[in-house]
Amino acid sequence: MSVRAKLCVLACAVGAIVIGVAGAGRPASARPAEAPAQQATPKCDWRDVGNLNRSVAYAASAMDTTNGVMYVYGGYSDPSAQFQTQSAISTITFGATLTAGDTKVAALSVSGAPDREALAGVYRPKGDDSAIYWIAGRNNSGDTNNDVYEYKIKTKAWSRLATSGAFGDRDEHVAAYDPKHDVIWVAAGESKACTSVPCQAPAMPTHYLQFDATTGAASWHDGPSGGPRAKGPTMVYDAKKERMLVFGGTPDGSKGTDGLWALDLSDADVTKAKWAEVKPAGTGPSVAVHGAAYDAERNWMVVYGGMKTNYAVGNKETGETRTFALDLNVDPPMWRNLGSTVGDRIQPVMEYLPQHKAVVMTSGRVAILDPVQDQFTKRTIHALVCAAVVEPTATTPHGPRPTDTPGTGPQPTAMPTPTLNASPDICESVKSRVPPAVLNAAAGAPNTISGYGQPCNPNLPAGPLNPLRRFLNLQNPSVRFHPLYNGVVWKCGCQ
Repeated sequence: MSVRAKLCVLACAVGAIVIGVAGAGRPASARPAEAPAQQATPKCDWRDVGNLNRSVAYAASAMDTTNGVMYVYGGYSDPSAQFQTQSAISTITFGATLTAGDTKVAALSVSGAPDREALAGVYRPKGDDSAIYWIAGRNNSGDTNNDVYEYKIKTKAWSRLATSGAFGDRDEHVAAYDPKHDVIWVAAGESKACTSVPCQAPAMPTHYLQFDATTGAASWHDGPSGGPRAKGPTMVYDAKKERMLVFGGTPDGSKGTDGLWALDLSDADVTKAKWAEVKPAGTGPSVAVHGAAYDAERNWMVVYGGMKTNYAVGNKETGETRTFALDLNVDPPMWRNLGSTVGDRIQPVMEYLPQHKAVVMTSGRVAILDPVQDQFTKRTIHALVCAAVVEPTATTPHGPRPTDTPGTGPQPTAMPTPTLNASPDICESVKSRVPPAVLNAAAGAPNTISGYGQPCNPNLPAGPLNPLRRFLNLQNPSVRFHPLYNGVVWKCGCQ
């Protein structure tokens, strides 16, 4: 495929390199009013934690939350490398500390990985059968595919997944894992790379990939009608409300949107899933081809980067450089502007890292210039680290205070402060139920796991009758371990 044609597939499919057409997002009148002030927003900052082993944009990612390894597959290279679509797979292994020194990056060696961009990646935690699934996308010739590739983490086996049922060609779509029904949902996108302007997003059907509980056979099924009509949105699983959230994207190939859709998965019957539009409070971004991840610690959907206007139009394309969190602890959910920035990051990948309670981001590109700059893709790895909110100190009541004259009367004898046991202890009941890597990380860096060193009764001072939380147990000991939805915490005891 010629460089000129490649530019048209990469740029015309998402706008135009030299021609911009204004598109209509959701009108301002449809935006909900600001919600009343809520709790204080934590201070969050992006921390540089290393570099990917390649510069790339519009790749796909998936996080092995059990072992703390992020996979980045495919994407396209700089103009100086002819926008070559890549078949490379990178791994990012996060260590005991969230620093560049403890972040290890490597190339994953597999046989048979095709070149792909604008695809989707999903991690499915299933014990020894845990795997990453890479779904559809475009190849270097601009052809859109409908295949699924599976990478088994334990055996390191890479293969094309045999599937039954109907699933058409798709790129610029979204996919995420539904742990309640053990299925992978796919929504939005387009059926082929658009090469005209304007480029309206088609109404793509929703599908889910289901795995037979006995044989493991994978089959595609039709999902509910409705849902978002956009290319380049993001999708996360909201664990507490058992729903998928699809945000943003471009409906016209030119301009980002602030549309938010929810796929309700609360019914035990997967066929009862249904779409509904959500109108959050506050003001969020209007973007496409951005990054997003579900922060399980704070119950947020964190959003960064993406294109705001004039997608891929040289010298006119604008990128979003603020960090936003959709706070899912309130109803309706509310946008919070976290402010922290690392500059332009269009077409990045983002994942949540449970062991450090942080969102991580890598790859992507800067806004396009005219002429197109030779090097514009990115390889830095950043982690969003948020400090705990410090509650305001109680106000001392006004009025006269009693006079305290020193040296009069008997003085109390100062008692030594008892030393409290804070040494971490792993409960026997979890040693056979939680992966050793998780236990080792908790023992090596106990402060990274929720609850460590806090008084058992947080409303009273720590002391012999109110010891510290130092026993590692499951959040819900009666339910099996899950890295996102039933992880480990420090408790007051093992019972």
